[in-house]
Amino acid sequence: MSRNWQKQDPEFSNEEKKYPHPVPSRAFIITTIQQSAVSLDFAALVKHYALNRHEKETLRHRIKAMLRDGQVAMNGKEELRIPKARPKLIGKVYAHVEGYGFFIPEDKSLTDGQDLYLSPFQMKQAMHGDVVEAEMLTSGGRSNKKEGRIIRVVTHANTLIIGKLINDYGIKVVKPENRRIHHKIQVTNLSEFAVKENEIVAVTISQYPNKNNPIVGQISKVFGDHMDAGIEIDVAIANHQLPHEWPDAVVNQTIAIPDEIKEYDCLNRVDLRHLPLVTIDGVTARDFDDAVYAKKTQTGYVLYVAIADVAHYVSKDSPLDQEAKNRATSVYFPNRVIPMLPEKLSNGLCSLNPNVDRLCMVCEMLIDNQGEIKRSKFYEAVMHSKARLTYEAVEEVLFMDNLVLGDEYQHVIPHLQDLKSLYEILRAQRNERGAIGFETTEPEFEFDSAGKIDRISARDSLKSHQLIEEFMVRANVCAANFLLKQRGKHRPLALFRNHLGPSEEKLTQLISMLAKEGMTLTLKGEAGNTGDAGNAEKILAAVSPKTLAAVVEKAKSHENFEAIQLMILRAMFQAVYEAENHGHFGLALTAYAHFTSPIRRYPDLLVHRAIKHALRYKNELYVYSFEQMQQLGEHCSTCERRADDATRDVIDFLKCDYMMDKIDQCFSATISGVTSFGLFATLDEQFVDGLIHISSLAGDYFVYDGDRQLLMGERSRKVYKIGDQVEIRVSDVSTEKRQIDFVLTDTYLPFGGKAQDNAKQPAKKSQAAKKSKQSTKQSTKKGEPKPSKQNPQEKTGKKRTRNKRNKG
Repeated sequence: MSRNWQKQDPEFSNEEKKYPHPVPSRAFIITTIQQSAVSLDFAALVKHYALNRHEKETLRHRIKAMLRDGQVAMNGKEELRIPKARPKLIGKVYAHVEGYGFFIPEDKSLTDGQDLYLSPFQMKQAMHGDVVEAEMLTSGGRSNKKEGRIIRVVTHANTLIIGKLINDYGIKVVKPENRRIHHKIQVTNLSEFAVKENEIVAVTISQYPNKNNPIVGQISKVFGDHMDAGIEIDVAIANHQLPHEWPDAVVNQTIAIPDEIKEYDCLNRVDLRHLPLVTIDGVTARDFDDAVYAKKTQTGYVLYVAIADVAHYVSKDSPLDQEAKNRATSVYFPNRVIPMLPEKLSNGLCSLNPNVDRLCMVCEMLIDNQGEIKRSKFYEAVMHSKARLTYEAVEEVLFMDNLVLGDEYQHVIPHLQDLKSLYEILRAQRNERGAIGFETTEPEFEFDSAGKIDRISARDSLKSHQLIEEFMVRANVCAANFLLKQRGKHRPLALFRNHLGPSEEKLTQLISMLAKEGMTLTLKGEAGNTGDAGNAEKILAAVSPKTLAAVVEKAKSHENFEAIQLMILRAMFQAVYEAENHGHFGLALTAYAHFTSPIRRYPDLLVHRAIKHALRYKNELYVYSFEQMQQLGEHCSTCERRADDATRDVIDFLKCDYMMDKIDQCFSATISGVTSFGLFATLDEQFVDGLIHISSLAGDYFVYDGDRQLLMGERSRKVYKIGDQVEIRVSDVSTEKRQIDFVLTDTYLPFGGKAQDNAKQPAKKSQAAKKSKQSTKQSTKKGEPKPSKQNPQEKTGKKRTRNKRNKG
């Protein structure tokens, strides 16, 4: 063609204006490839256009860009071709902290069941959570890697972004706190705010990013310096879009509710004010959902579980209901709570406070001496709590024979003894049916007057916790069974709490991993024992909760108990809310619903409404359809995960802040996780997690064994596995990334130096520790803190975290 392409390419004049060495336009290159009688590789294309060396390099860049954008493809012989038209896909963008991402299609049948990799270049035009239209690409050459190309953003997930104002090469921009958002935001209204560098701000987006333009926004709020006490909670609230302010309609409805219950509220209710019902909660709790009372009979026990009647005050579609549904759950941060209901209800009228009348929903159960529920019934009632007890006090009275506390609670001790006796029966029955019990530790924090963590400690699980948990589980089971018994077109619908057993894939992996630890599963039916995957489908049907519970119990005496327990935990699905019942595998229950915490969980409120409808209006059409209930289940499950993520963000920040002045100090720790890139370890006394990167393990090349969860040295055969005790040095802390880095003291490798034994050397303050509390070194964090039990009465003058236990 020689240079004739310059006349034939209709876009040449534009190319000539933009580039010093213009080459054929993208459209003309596509036409050339389509019309060529022979296959063209890059060299043939250069020859075809008769390009000089400068134009050749320009064309090389253009072809690379066209390959990247999916306009052309390359076969194994590096010949260029025009890819076939691909179906347009709709899905969500999931961003990785390293800059790349994944496209998760709504219909995975079009992508062979796979998510599509999105390169950092593709991620320039979208953000985490965006719904986009995309197409699937197959990378050039011999690779079959599934990649995606974003065509357009359908729905933007982020309208408000929280970030820190920084100086980026002389330009002040906002760097998002959410590490999955990689775009630095240009702001156009800096002059309107007296904002300083390193202060946290909220930015409202006015221009979203694309391949050529940056993201632009306006500052709408200044939170303060990034290290101010309490700012981490404000950031988490904004980042996770947690509703936290009460709309005017909610405030007005709440004001209109009487401050006390009236006698007419008690009409058509069972009067239980004579019963010695008591609440048992954490020492800092202020909202009391539940009260209990048990009475010994000749054949067993009568157990009363009274739950706050939230549905009496929060009617469907009222402003209170709309906001409760929007929040779906209370969020418990260390030192702060975002309640699902206004305080007048959550800590007042709906809280079963002592020595006042309260409206309640009651589950009354007749339980035999083997722990089986022989009969149960639900009804609306009015009660009068006889005491507000704490877990710690009940533990001392019932399980430690504290005579001093015994005198103080003398009026309820006989009833507490009946509760204890029934608890012991129910606990034994729980173990017999095969509920899976994992050994975990929860974190508890003490704060100083400035709102910073002063101490992190671990709390042992109390039997009083288990006592209340057993009673709540039984009431939840009765609620689920009550709902399942309702029949007919008017039957009320609610949400079940479903927890599925391991999938076939996860079970196969688990069996393989257990076999390497010398353990097998004892299966029900004719499947017998298995030490390998075998017939996975047959094994899947034969695995019961009791099977895995037995493995957990047996593993407690195994040297790799922590690793085995982690294997089983990872094989489990997350529990969810759904309109249909599928049972609860972990609790070994065929039906389960949440009934016992309507003050702080919206699904419980829906269960109350369904029960009330069945009791009062069983011949009337129910107000929720199945489709509506299923959507509510998805919403509540999402909000539960959102609350967990927000809480974890805050805890991770607080732990980093707590460890900032401990850089270069040595601690004893236990390996709590193993990955291909290193070890996670938990400090034995501080309950803080950090990463020991594999590059810091000097003296050998370590190989990751995913099945056995360990790292092994190729030459030395040195093994690091979960549960190993190690001595570590804190090497770096980053509050910005919520990350803490450790190195092993016996293999610590200084930059440019040789491996040495630093365990016996005194810790020195590094320059990093002397700097302000921020760090930019990269590391990786793992998990959450581990809690503590501290005497709630001890006079330390320090605040403890509010801890709302999940009673079931």
